[in-house]
Amino acid sequence: MNQLTIKNLGPVKEATVELKPFLVLIGGQGTGKSTIVKVLTICLDILFYLRVLKEDDPHVLFREFGIDEYFKEDSYISFRFGDVSLEYKDGQFRWTSTVLSDTKEAFEIFMHLLNLSTKKILKPYIGESEISSDVMQKYGGFIRSNSRMALYIPAERNLIGNLSPALASVLTAGVPLQKTLLEYMSLFEKAKQEFQTYPVEFLHLTFKKGGQDEGVEVDGEAHSQPIPLNHCSSGIQSVLPLLMVVDYAMKLKCFNHFVLEEPEQNLFPKKQTELLRFLISKTHETEFSAEGLMITTHSPYLLSALNISLLAGKLAKEEALTTEVEAILPRKYHVDHEQVAAYALGDENVYCRSIINEKTGTIDQNYLDTASDVLGDEFNRLYRLYIKSIRK
Repeated sequence: MNQLTIKNLGPVKEATVELKPFLVLIGGQGTGKSTIVKVLTICLDILFYLRVLKEDDPHVLFREFGIDEYFKEDSYISFRFGDVSLEYKDGQFRWTSTVLSDTKEAFEIFMHLLNLSTKKILKPYIGESEISSDVMQKYGGFIRSNSRMALYIPAERNLIGNLSPALASVLTAGVPLQKTLLEYMSLFEKAKQEFQTYPVEFLHLTFKKGGQDEGVEVDGEAHSQPIPLNHCSSGIQSVLPLLMVVDYAMKLKCFNHFVLEEPEQNLFPKKQTELLRFLISKTHETEFSAEGLMITTHSPYLLSALNISLLAGKLAKEEALTTEVEAILPRKYHVDHEQVAAYALGDENVYCRSIINEKTGTIDQNYLDTASDVLGDEFNRLYRLYIKSIRK
């Protein structure tokens, strides 16, 4: 079983999450969702293992994500993935493997993996040429952002709608932005070069690359001037670059996991559902070579939409119901419950708990109803007062 355990790290009290192809974390602000996926991203970073094996300072990577100061004297991390295990205890990282016992051999294997990844990334730029130190230096930033096996897309991404046109100036001026955000901006610029036109059907728009006319065209208004991304709605500024970067990364095939923080940002509930279904459909495509999709969210709408996909996936396995199920929700939006892990964070009694019902394979209805019950109770009490006032 692939899983991550964290204790006493920043806002995370004690959490164990199983790594399945579809992982969802939901909770309020400050409950540790971002901390958990950041640690997961680091634990899926080839350079991290090289640093641990070399006994170099692995905290460098935690500083890149802004969580290095979260460590306490009793902080604990345990990560198991395939044949590899990693443990942080008593201020030290320790690496073990059920297959490799020799540290030197393990270091060479991880270096080989990094070289393969690097060559694949740089091939469009240098062809079949050997990777020299000059090449490594020239493309260092690009290589670093892609040495991770997980692509991390930060919640702060909605800034790039305004920053993207001035990326060169931002870099030259040394504006103190998070490194992960700068890497995301860099990937977005490359995605724009790759996709001269990029349609998003559920948003009814198309992004077009083309000098001063670069921007977004609304479907049905092809003859109007494209709208610059930084003039679009906040929802479009947030989700359009995300989708382009994910598609570009899928084409590169150099990431095993995608980590999306709050994909629902600034979107109307109906569009949140359509976005989730768009992402689910991507995981069914043959081009999707990644092993996992990790999402953090505040949105009960996103969770409810996922629950519908889980239920559809479950019912569609019954041959007598398949046609009827697909008439309600097409197969490309179905999710197999065995491939999903979902956790709620921040509860006073159980800080991190699975919200997948083991019997039904869907999200626990009690959890989904909690917010509705509170609001419903308040509404019913107020409504009774309203009736009372009318009678008077």
